[in-house]
Amino acid sequence: MRRPRSSPPAPPRGAGLRRRGLLGLALGGLPALGRSAPAVAPFSLVCPEFPPFTVEKGAHAPGLLIELLQALGRELGMTLQAQYYPFARAALLAQRGPRVAIAPLARTAEREAQYRWLLPLFVQPYVLLARSAGWPALKAQGDFEGLRVVALRGSVSPARLRELQYRRVSEEGSYEHLLRRLDEGSADFAFGSQPLLLGAVASSGRRRRDYQLGPVLDQQEVWLAGSPDFEEADAQALRAALERLRRNGAYARFLQKANLTADILSSR
Repeated sequence: MRRPRSSPPAPPRGAGLRRRGLLGLALGGLPALGRSAPAVAPFSLVCPEFPPFTVEKGAHAPGLLIELLQALGRELGMTLQAQYYPFARAALLAQRGPRVAIAPLARTAEREAQYRWLLPLFVQPYVLLARSAGWPALKAQGDFEGLRVVALRGSVSPARLRELQYRRVSEEGSYEHLLRRLDEGSADFAFGSQPLLLGAVASSGRRRRDYQLGPVLDQQEVWLAGSPDFEEADAQALRAALERLRRNGAYARFLQKANLTADILSSR
């Protein structure tokens, strides 16, 4: 009598769903059967208080960049809530992890190995800013490098100024403090991201005409970065989600509102 042919063992419960989830990542971060499961494992988001990008009017009013990141989260089936810290503290938290992301963060050679670079966001110019009332005298002096410049502590700005031979560089913990130094006359220039400097002027209620932009000294790529324990699959899923926001126009609206015209999604 022939023995009945044995059937292969049934796969473990949930194995098919796991395979479909991995396939969803490979196809751009979406599970194959809808968005019931996040394409990226949960992570924390830390942000410095940078009006108008991360806060509009205080920490309870999300800025333009937070709105964009929250839209990315929805594309991935998760809710992103930003936690706000001074810039240097936020940058340190994102280095240490676990699974802590930070935005916005300029991508530089010095920072390259300290983070997982998840998602390119835009390019921003770095400029000098002065009080308009004193601008003619500063411009007539001609020797910008010998004047007092204040920059954001923990950012790329102080080191970049020294590379450019600026000799009298001091540091403060926020863009608001940079503006205060200008207002009180203890600094001749503030140096930093042009949109963030102008955003700080606007959000504080200061008058734009009271400040004069100087020359652009640098440009930097700005990214959503994460602690080193993020995986390349996380970056791929985030980039696919941003590509969907490009196609539906949400990303272009962000650039327009933020007065940014250059994006770098294809630069790396």
